[in-house]
Amino acid sequence: MSEILLIQPNIGIHDFLATRFPDPLLAIASVPHTRGYKVRILDQRVEKNFKQLLEQEIRKKPLCVALPVMTGGQILRALEISKFIKDVDKDTKIIWGGPHPTLFPVQVLENENIDIVVTGEGEITFFELVEALSKGAPLSGIKGISYKEDGRIKTNPERELVKNLDDLPPIPYELIDASKYNPTYISGRKAFTLLTSRGCPYRCTFCFATAYYNFTWRGYSVDRTMEMIHQAVDKFGAQTILFQEDNFATSIPRCNEIFDRIIADGLDITFSLVGIRATDVIRMDLDKMYKAGCRNCDMGVESADPEVMKTMIKALTPELVLDVNRKIRDYGIKVKYSFIAGLPMEKDPKISINFAFKLIKENKNAYTPFFPYTPFPGTEMYHAAIEKGFVPPTTLEGWGNFDLEHWRDHYPNWYTEAEKKWIEGIERMSVLGNRNSKYKISNKTFRFFFDLYHPIAKFRFMRNYYGMPLDIKMQNKVMNMVVKTLD
Repeated sequence: MSEILLIQPNIGIHDFLATRFPDPLLAIASVPHTRGYKVRILDQRVEKNFKQLLEQEIRKKPLCVALPVMTGGQILRALEISKFIKDVDKDTKIIWGGPHPTLFPVQVLENENIDIVVTGEGEITFFELVEALSKGAPLSGIKGISYKEDGRIKTNPERELVKNLDDLPPIPYELIDASKYNPTYISGRKAFTLLTSRGCPYRCTFCFATAYYNFTWRGYSVDRTMEMIHQAVDKFGAQTILFQEDNFATSIPRCNEIFDRIIADGLDITFSLVGIRATDVIRMDLDKMYKAGCRNCDMGVESADPEVMKTMIKALTPELVLDVNRKIRDYGIKVKYSFIAGLPMEKDPKISINFAFKLIKENKNAYTPFFPYTPFPGTEMYHAAIEKGFVPPTTLEGWGNFDLEHWRDHYPNWYTEAEKKWIEGIERMSVLGNRNSKYKISNKTFRFFFDLYHPIAKFRFMRNYYGMPLDIKMQNKVMNMVVKTLD
């Protein structure tokens, strides 16, 4: 059968800090790979001679080339890759999928180098599309795509979500070289990423993931999840696992059964829960969770102002977060409580800052990063940001300059210059100023600079002082240099 080429574009500086597996590509590769198609994954983040390899693959005339694309800098890299492919062979079919094309399929297809957009979950849609392309069949009957035909852009009906994730074939990790990835650093243990559920039933107004999955949550069965864990350990030598879902513990019974099975199977692993809610942790058996191997977990607080929490429909209270922090502090589990800096409805950010200091004081294993608010399209809060003064991009290239670090400098918004500097400062110092965050960085060079800069960052964060930002400007220069090396 014809070859399918899947490409993972760079995201930016975060690819340099730690490189996770190309999970979206592996997911859409699963069905065609199982059905006998030859699938090749080319990852711009880990291939030193990426363009040379890409040209070689395009000259083999693959059936199609597909790229996952998120809002932000990844758009610019995906555009560059798409143009390069068309320059090599203008007849190559280029497919974009992922969050941004799902939101703006027509805008994406207005670019001359993109032929088809897959919206929403891609496994079934992509396989049907591949089958149609291989047979030269019409695309009109494939749900979940937009495409060009006779100079016009056509959009088919949406694809429904996969009801039972166990119906999907296994993730084909054999398509990548796992040794090229470094998702995290935990005592030098070999790390592996898994996604055992999708979505979240909550309605947080700042979050795109909840709307993307229509406010639903679905998990693989416990048996299937254990198969995935054993594959990671037995076949690939995984010693620590990052469970990357938006909300790992939506089903507490399922969660506890997974922990029981890990213990019963005698698996010598540690794991991180990258997405878990405090409202679930308070109900969990932490003795069992720790015994199974949990050493890190990430919880979103966003704001400690009760009124802001209500506006965001966070379904959380500061008091409950404090209870969780006190409950988990004796286990030695590193806990990330994330906050959002610059929320459009937040009147007094010191409420959250002082609350973060309290969490750190009461739990030596806690850290409290502040991430800049970003009005991502597809979220309810996006409209509130527009009302506040944000003017969104109007072009695909414009959305490529829209990211966590730089959007405030590119598009009109409501922040004063002092507020912009504060957001930039607290974003950096809240991470670099707490050693508990260091395991998130697997790159050796950046781990060295983390240790070097940590005392300054801690001083700035604990005093909420970001004046005379010569060190921050130097960081920006270094980061820009690193990003350029990734392109």
